Amino acid sequence: MRKITNPIKQMIIILCFIISGFAYTNLFAAIQNPVTMLQQITQKMTGQLNANMNNLNSDTLYKIIHSTIMPYADTRIMGGLVLGRKYWTSATSQQKQQFIKYFSYLVIDTYVGALKTYTPNDKIHFRPLRENFANKSRIVVSSVIRRSNGQNIQIQYYLHHMGNTWKFYDFSIDNISLVQSYNQQFQSTLQQGGLKLLLTKLKSRTNK
Repeated sequence: MRKITNPIKQMIIILCFIISGFAYTNLFAAIQNPVTMLQQITQKMTGQLNANMNNLNSDTLYKIIHSTIMPYADTRIMGGLVLGRKYWTSATSQQKQQFIKYFSYLVIDTYVGALKTYTPNDKIHFRPLRENFANKSRIVVSSVIRRSNGQNIQIQYYLHHMGNTWKFYDFSIDNISLVQSYNQQFQSTLQQGGLKLLLTKLKSRTNK
């Protein structure tokens, strides 16, 4: 193989390696710490909650959760995990879209129900990660809600990496998984009438 002797060619090759090295470094440098991301989301959410304490009804809570939390929820992956491989892979694109839509409402309703008793004295603390997140595609972030009544609620977020951010595909409250809970809850209906019957029930349940 002939060696490259032209100095200009050598400089171009070196420059390409340097540029690609910077791009590689910047790619990982741009990945946000998932704990920091969740802290920022939480601060935005609690800020809106505190600003609306005199009108903290279900509609207001719905709007707050929809704008602050749901952009970081990967409802497609959640939907697939809830339905399970059998029903998800056999579902049509339209059925998947419908299920994701209805399931998103249920996720919001879960948050709304939990936040109806929120007070400004409730504090959310995130535990620092014990591992390097930069080379991880999935990670678990643990947190605790310290209620003003002395109750502590353990919450774990299960996230996966998308682009330069993270999205959660499940979360557990006091070791009870949202995805697993709904998976178990839907099994009876799925066995009775498949996804078609489940979608009918979810449409009626969510009134959307």
